[in-house]
Amino acid sequence: MGIAEICAEAGVKKGSLYHFFPSKEDLVLAVIDAQLEAMQTDEIGPAFKNDIPPLARFGRFFAGGMERMAGSPDGYIGCPIGNLIGELGAQDPVVRERLAACLYEIEAVFAATLAEAVEVGELPPATDSAALAGTLLALVQGIALMGKATNDPARMEAIGRQALGLLGMAGALPSA
Repeated sequence: MGIAEICAEAGVKKGSLYHFFPSKEDLVLAVIDAQLEAMQTDEIGPAFKNDIPPLARFGRFFAGGMERMAGSPDGYIGCPIGNLIGELGAQDPVVRERLAACLYEIEAVFAATLAEAVEVGELPPATDSAALAGTLLALVQGIALMGKATNDPARMEAIGRQALGLLGMAGALPSA
């Protein structure tokens, strides 16, 4: 989508857009930041709230993703950050770096939660929280991509249960 199309869709003149976003890259970076903020507010923050044991937070995170998928009447749209990586990640190094930073922020939440799980004895002391966080993030992105492609909540729930199995959590996904 070009700037003219963006302006037409938003109902603004090009000059107004360029006043706030001097370049297309600046606009893309603002969209990335807004998407990450929305994910942190609507998904990451609520799922990883410190009101239940650490590993249960991952269950809540996966369950929330399944609820979002099931509640998408026009089809599951996937992860906004993952979608942007797929579309723009190889086109501009500044955009790629910002997208990678978004993933690292999410991965840091996962790693901190896993480290807490080690501290409270939910995971073995030898657990490499950082490596496991990266693995889980890769699974989450893969699940989102497959969900977008198949729009099959039952299949995604089965994969989500397998991902939780890596944490020693078996059975059905909990309620979000």
